This record gives sequence, structure tokens and C-alpha cells, in this order.
Amino acid sequence: FGWWFHIRGVDRAGNWGPAEHLGPFLIDTIPPKAELVPESVPEVIIPTVPFHLAMIISDESDISKVMIDLTSINGPKDYPMTKEAPDKWGCDITVPEGIMGKKDLIITALDMVNNVSTATVTINMSSPKITSLLPTFGTIGTIVMLKGEGYLPSEQIQIDFGTTRSITVSTSDSYGSFTATFKVDSQGYGLKTITATGLESDGIGTSIFQVINPKITSVLPTSGTIGTKVTIKGEGYLASESIRIDFGTILTIGLTTADAQGSFMTIFKIDLPDYGTKTIIATGLTSNEMAMATFYLLDKTPPIISNPRARPKIAFVNNTLVKFTATVTDTGCGVDSVIINLTPINDNTNQQMFDDGTNGDERAKDGIYTYKILISNSALGGIKSLVVTARDKLNNLSQGTITLQVINPKITLVSPASGIIGTEVTVKGEGYFASELIRI
Repeated sequence: FGWWFHIRGVDRAGNWGPAEHLGPFLIDTIPPKAELVPESVPEVIIPTVPFHLAMIISDESDISKVMIDLTSINGPKDYPMTKEAPDKWGCDITVPEGIMGKKDLIITALDMVNNVSTATVTINMSSPKITSLLPTFGTIGTIVMLKGEGYLPSEQIQIDFGTTRSITVSTSDSYGSFTATFKVDSQGYGLKTITATGLESDGIGTSIFQVINPKITSVLPTSGTIGTKVTIKGEGYLASESIRIDFGTILTIGLTTADAQGSFMTIFKIDLPDYGTKTIIATGLTSNEMAMATFYLLDKTPPIISNPRARPKIAFVNNTLVKFTATVTDTGCGVDSVIINLTPINDNTNQQMFDDGTNGDERAKDGIYTYKILISNSALGGIKSLVVTARDKLNNLSQGTITLQVINPKITLVSPASGIIGTEVTVKGEGYFASELIRI
């Protein structure tokens, strides 16, 4: 239907002219109708990957323009859409990186008489990402499973691992998610980047996997004597490979097997009579990879005492400062103490000797132990033997003797004790040098 306008003119005297009939006219008060083209918007939109948005927009009048508000994704407020076909309008949209979640885009359509209608299109953004990685570390040969999301539906996903491109390829499901597995191949140890790339969208998700270097993680105890049982633990080997344990010059003191994660634990007993620092080597017999640690094999031989002496060798009581020294050699267990027994010179004490630059010691840590003392007046004269005892950290001990001649001159007899002029007097004494001339 349409509207007709009938127009007649009239003058001041009331005379009417002939009628003009204009029409029919269509009066449009109905706004445009806008509908989304369903297949034009992906279920999940990946930021930085363009997509095409299309709308079916119809109206009794012709459409004047269609605008889309992109402010929800940091775009312009009035972005123009282009007429692509009768009643079809569209535009390409790229969501910037960092925009996540659901966002509303508002489309505004105007017809030729400025009737306006709006429609809302909701889009869902998801950045490609690896959501799960199990395990996060392992040895060469470890089976790794990863999961991801945010890709295009039914898209091929290329998995790169460290220096290996396309170690496997997976395909996303209708929601853009995927699951993939691969075996850790032979490449350098350390942190490796896993990259999952959508081959259609170019969307990328990443994660980190650590390839473990074979190593001995624990040695208990770290020192001991012959007969000690040693527990060692290690990791970073091939899953289930045999591991040979070498100790010092002994090849294959033990054999063990790595578990599914490339770790092992084993115990062996020391029977090597060669003391000192020994190297433990754990070698994977399939991978030929090895790790090393050290063990200190303690000697049951006591410390060695050499050159025990007194300076000077002859001492006067209450007048001579004497330095006692002894060279003590560690046989592998560490020197714990060096003691000199001063009882023969009436000191009644066991005294520690020093190798730290104090108490008369001339140079620290040179193996010469020293103690300095002033001979007391109570010391009896004669040849004195002072015992030096060296003890190591395993309580092994050895002894040496220092000889000192003590001079304590005294008269032991006057006979008779009294008399007249001409009486012969006998005098006896001790504590003098042998064969020396003595004046009475």
C-alpha cells in the first residue's frame, strides 16, 4: 500500500483550482533488520589473527550505512562495514594481543530515512597456550604429554622441542584444544622451549621442559674406612638403562638400573686399601653418559711422629726457657691433637702442642707442633723423657719421646756437719755437668 497526496489551490475569493494527485508514497517508520551470518565468526577468536564479520541487514528503504563499535577490543567507535552483496555487509577485524575473554561488538544500521537499529555480536577471545605439561623435567627418552587450547578448530598444531623442529604434529578439536605426546630426543641438557604453532592461524603457545644432565645427587657418607657401606643416588640417565658404578681404581664395584625417570639409588661396600680421595663414577651403559663424585677413604694408620726434640737439650731449673717440638704427619684421617706429658719435669700436666703460630710455634700449619715452657725450680735434675702423643680423628694414636737433661745443682751431703780446725769434711753433690770442674 501507499499514500496519495491530493493538492488543490484556492484564491482569496474562495475559488478552487483543479486538483493535483501525487502518489503513491511509501512512508517508512520501521528500522532495518540486522542478523549475523552464523558462519562468519569463529567459536574462538585468536588475538592478532584476522577474522571476517558478516551481517545480513534488510530494510524497506535502502540502507544508508552500517557502523560497528570496536571500543571493547580497543578499536574505533564507528568502524564502517562494507556492502558486499544485496543486504550483506561485512568487515575484517583483528583483535589486538592481550584482549581476552568475551567481548560485545555493537553494529548500528541506518536506512535512507535515518531509521536506526542495533545488533550485538559477542566474540570469545582465547590466546593459544600450552595448558599442561607432564612431566616438566626428565632425561633423554622421557615421554612428555602436553595439552593446549586457543587454536582454530581442526587446526594442525606443530610441536617444536628445543633444537628439534616438528618433533610431532597434533590436530585441535572443534573447540581449538589439543593433546600431543613426544619422546625427548638427544640434545644438550638444560632448559628447552616447547613451541606449539597453529599451522593455519600461526598462533603460538610455549612452555619449558628441563632435560636433566646425568649427575650424582647424593653420597652418604662422604668419608669412611675400609668396610664402610656407601649409598649413592643419581639422576639424568635414560629410563631403565643399566648404570655401572666405579670406585677409585675398582671398575664395576656395583651395577644398578635407572627407573622410568632416569634416577637410581645403590649401595656398595668399600674394600680398597688405597687411602685418600677417591672418585665415584656412574656410567649409563646405553647412553654412555657419566657423572662423578668423590669419597674420602680414611686410613687406620695413626699419625707419624718424627724428630721430637727439646731446644736446648740441657736446661737449668728456674733459668732456662725450653721449646719442645715434634713433626706430626697426617696419614689421611686428620690430626685431632698433639699432647706432651710434662710430668717428668714436675709440671704434672698433659699439655697441648700448637701448630698455629702461637706458644713458640714458628710457622702455622707446617706440621711442626710446639710448646714452650720455663723449667720450674721443683724439677729434679737428670735425664728426663717426655712422651708426645699424636691422635687422629679416628682416635688412632702414636707416640714419640723427647729427651731433656735437667740441671738442678745441689749439695746432698756434708759430713761431718761440724768440727774443729783441721777436721776433714766430705761434701757430695749432684745436678752438675758430667766431668765438669767444681769449685768448693
